[in-house]
Amino acid sequence: MNYFRSVFKVSKNVKKLVGTDSLGNKYYEIFPATGQRKPRRSVESPLQHTDYLAGEMPSEWEAWMRNKRESPPTTEEISERENLGQVIKIRAIEAERKDKERQQMERNEGLVAGPSPNTKATGHASAPMYQTLQGVEDPSSTGNDFEPASWEPPTKPK
Repeated sequence: MNYFRSVFKVSKNVKKLVGTDSLGNKYYEIFPATGQRKPRRSVESPLQHTDYLAGEMPSEWEAWMRNKRESPPTTEEISERENLGQVIKIRAIEAERKDKERQQMERNEGLVAGPSPNTKATGHASAPMYQTLQGVEDPSSTGNDFEPASWEPPTKPK
């Protein structure tokens, strides 16, 4: 009788809310009823699966979900990383501005040549669509004139 109870026993896994993030995701740890396995980790998103975009989960929570870290992240930890990201963006904008100023100064001093005003970009990389080249009647083969029997391998000398 004990065997039948274990077979038909309803799972009594304990689902514990561990935390939430700013996107509204709820993170859970699911402890097995037997206690022999490691707890599973799951997330419930307020978005439909069709609205979800990869990379929307904070990296700290993703590391916790993949068992790369033991303890769940704190809100201070996540906000610190977000603030650092903002600082990096500001520094990148400032570095780009300084670089453009330096390039302009070097052009004004004659150290570096600027782009020629008469230069016209031509070629396939600058064209919005494939165009025919001027002065060339047929720049490429269309494949319409291919004849498989027209070529024969060279004969070997005896």
